[in-house]
Amino acid sequence: MKRVPPAALLLDHPCLPEVRLSDHGPAAVAPAAAEIGRLSRNSRLAAAVQLLALSSLLAELDLWVGRGAIRKMSVVDGDQGPRAVVAGLPRSLETVQRRLGGGEDAGRRTRDAVLESVRSATGLPVGFFGRPLEHDWLTLVPWIRSLAGRLPQPLDPVTARALWLVRWRLPQMPLPREVAYWNVPDRRRALRLACGVWQHLRETGRPVWLEESSPGEVSTAPQARFGGGGCLIVAGEHTRDDLMAVGRWIARAGDGRAIVIGTFPAGWSPPEPDVVDGGRLDRHLFITGAERDRVRAEVE
Repeated sequence: MKRVPPAALLLDHPCLPEVRLSDHGPAAVAPAAAEIGRLSRNSRLAAAVQLLALSSLLAELDLWVGRGAIRKMSVVDGDQGPRAVVAGLPRSLETVQRRLGGGEDAGRRTRDAVLESVRSATGLPVGFFGRPLEHDWLTLVPWIRSLAGRLPQPLDPVTARALWLVRWRLPQMPLPREVAYWNVPDRRRALRLACGVWQHLRETGRPVWLEESSPGEVSTAPQARFGGGGCLIVAGEHTRDDLMAVGRWIARAGDGRAIVIGTFPAGWSPPEPDVVDGGRLDRHLFITGAERDRVRAEVE
């Protein structure tokens, strides 16, 4: 199984899949999706713009989602427009390009691989992916703008949102014998952040465990299964019993620490995790195929 760097999990973009922790590490979860052949041409165009935008934004972070993840993508047809979701997690782009010999030639080959994979996945005409300009651009931006120009304007909310990505920073970790509570109402984001923290701690060599809480279930795992001295992460929709179980675990865990991420029962109002420095938004916000000032104003 290919390594997923922590930075690939600490990202917020609509085309990235949900993440769960498998026996082999963080893994993508495919959503229930519409058959691509049943979608209108405009829906498939929107999916193509979204996939190219994701690939372009990841490249700025030296990440690559891979041809297979694009070709096996799903399209969720929602109220605000279709949403393409890739079937895998990003990995190092530098590693891929190094295997291709590096330099501009490797950049062209990975760019062309994305274009062909998106065309194949969406079933759009080959002519839609011709070179928009005489200049041999190494980025995907000309194709993003060309395909977006074929869609009704303004773009649907999902496609417009796909033109920007937010990179999270790791929140401050709790001290030994402490529990950090982070309020993240969106379950998809909560699990992604939890897996990102898990992967980061795991790569530093520290013992770390991740447990998922589901509504209506009582989690006794922090008491029964995990040892002490490391970091316990519990993510999802938490009940009072979940929180009490974490408290019991931290009481007997020696120098252990715990992080609880997600939603909380009535009477609990923990802060949101500090994943974006509002004063240094440029470190977190990445934009493609759109005017930066316009997107920044929307984000702020």
